Amino acid sequence: MARASSEDVFQRLLDLFPLRCLKEEWPQKKGTKEDIVEEIVAEREWRRIRAFLDKYFNFCRQHVYVYRAESPSLPDRIDRARQIRRIDGDEPHATYTARVRYTVVLRDPFAETKLDFLWPMRVDIIGMHVVVRFIVLEKNIGSYYDRPMVKADRDREEEDFITALQQDVSLQAVDLNKGVKALWAEDFMDAPRTQFKKPTSTASEAMDEARLIKRDNPELYAQLMTMPLYSTLFIVPGTQDKKEIALWIDPTNGTIRFPRYSEDMGDTDNVIREIIQKNS
Repeated sequence: MARASSEDVFQRLLDLFPLRCLKEEWPQKKGTKEDIVEEIVAEREWRRIRAFLDKYFNFCRQHVYVYRAESPSLPDRIDRARQIRRIDGDEPHATYTARVRYTVVLRDPFAETKLDFLWPMRVDIIGMHVVVRFIVLEKNIGSYYDRPMVKADRDREEEDFITALQQDVSLQAVDLNKGVKALWAEDFMDAPRTQFKKPTSTASEAMDEARLIKRDNPELYAQLMTMPLYSTLFIVPGTQDKKEIALWIDPTNGTIRFPRYSEDMGDTDNVIREIIQKNS
């Protein structure tokens, strides 16, 4: 049976971050990721942990929503999410955590139990844009139990926090097609698969393995430049020093998803900023 102490909740929180980030911040810690996280939490340096969450947020898998606001601001709270760190400047941002609860149904024997997580999220102000970012909280809940799991339901979703934020700040979803297509045209990235809007239907295209739309199907690419794009997998090519970046963008609905850990500080920040700048 999974435990519910506050230390366990902080362990689950730190487990959302790549091991190399933990080692970089606490270089004296040795052992497995589980060993290092347990030792960090046992020291109860909550202020340092809060600073770590903010510093390394952009290394994590994320869901990102881009909005425009007439008077962008950073709220002290978003529903049950509490602000834990705020950075002011040319592009201010604030990091938040919210306690969310899974209701878990187990079998052999049948039972219902609860499992709590601290969910990190962040709000960035970029010009007149409000960028809302959630670290992906898609854990294998069954791994916390030694019995078969039937289902696990979460008591808060991303949409709940966005709705709460909209009560404080008037937000308008941003169509990112212009910025995404500008970066695509500059070969900043290319796409192996996409969904797009035809005059009377929505269609999808998936290239064969290792093929990319602009590079290998220029006729399709030319058509896509005239159509609204929906969920599209883009690849930012790697270099000798950096691995490629994969991200899903739904330009028409103003959302971006980073399904992998980032390799370098600022990778996700830079991609988001480039899209917004080209979209202006």
